[in-house]
Amino acid sequence: MMEPVDRTKGMSIRALACFTWRHLCRFSLRSFLALLAMAGFLAASCWLWNSVQSGEREAERLYLSTVVDAQITTKDSAAMISGNGGAYIGSQTVQEILDTGFVKNYTLIAGCDGTIGKPEDGPGSFVMFTGIEEVEKSLPKIGDAIRIQYGDGYGPELFGADYAGTIGSKQQTETPVIFLPDWMAENLGVSPGETLQAGNSDGSVNLSAELGGVYTGGDAGVLAPMSVLKALGRGNISYKAAEFSIDPEKNRELEEFRQKGKEIVEAPDAGEVPLSLVIWDGELRRAVEPMERNIILMKTLYPIANVVSFFAAFGLSILFLFQRRREAAILRILGIGNLVTRTMLALELLVIDLAGLLLGAGIYVLLTDSAGFSAFLAAAGCYFSGCLLGSIAGSVLVTHRSPLELLQEKE
Repeated sequence: MMEPVDRTKGMSIRALACFTWRHLCRFSLRSFLALLAMAGFLAASCWLWNSVQSGEREAERLYLSTVVDAQITTKDSAAMISGNGGAYIGSQTVQEILDTGFVKNYTLIAGCDGTIGKPEDGPGSFVMFTGIEEVEKSLPKIGDAIRIQYGDGYGPELFGADYAGTIGSKQQTETPVIFLPDWMAENLGVSPGETLQAGNSDGSVNLSAELGGVYTGGDAGVLAPMSVLKALGRGNISYKAAEFSIDPEKNRELEEFRQKGKEIVEAPDAGEVPLSLVIWDGELRRAVEPMERNIILMKTLYPIANVVSFFAAFGLSILFLFQRRREAAILRILGIGNLVTRTMLALELLVIDLAGLLLGAGIYVLLTDSAGFSAFLAAAGCYFSGCLLGSIAGSVLVTHRSPLELLQEKE
């Protein structure tokens, strides 16, 4: 009597490979759908992470390319500034703002009261002094229509000269240059190159100055280098305009600057009137805030998408293997053991998933920028682990029943 062939101990690797390949070809539509699901989930997950990275790069570009300006103003826009040449901001306040480390560029306009006249005419007339350092940056803030007519040998670079060293000296070693409105020069009967006598309001400081030219289109009093006003104030200086450009590298830390600036300008001795620091960051916020909200949303959705892909892969794997009950029954009838049957069924699905993984990676690389190896591993790991666990669970659920039960068709 012939003994039945025992096929329960296993099959060769070649036999497993042949079985897997034949069934992949036989069930081409089912295989294609499983492959497409793997590729689709992987590409979608990596695309989501790429969108996060692209959004972060664009937000960083906006932060680094957007210029944010700040300005010290009066807290009450209706406040009247009288005396001191219209200056109301303390020099210490401005210096503390500069010392915060947030400011890259700044424009300061100083002011004070004083006198101007010919040396032989005595004390001279009371006038307002306006001090600047850079003509191109400062003049538009004083008056758009102001135009300076320089005398021969004089130029805008003279506003940057330092004359403060004459403070307290009995004999000037350098002669500063000042500029008058055309009507004032006409009233005084002076022309460029002539010497004038400038003094502060209490007469404690007097210095000789050359008329470097006249200006038209506005009345800012006597235009002078910033150092001249410092000399007239005996080292002290007040400002009537202080504007700052924030270093773009610090744009992400604007709230910190806002808090520090508020403490500085609201100090009791910050200025002649209550001050306020205005930061013109509306353009940056309108551009960046919606983008950052989207980035936060996508960062939240990315791990959720990976978890969903895990459970989707798990469920699809079980559903796929439940469609293979007839094949499982035939293998069992042929005497193939449970372990080998389960391996054969699961191996077919895992090969499809591996092919889908490669396809998804190729689609992603072709259609998007690189998401980074870690993001790819996370997405692939979640889906493939779901497939692996689903394949194991599905093959066990399918083969734990008898072949006759597996062959029964349920309506």
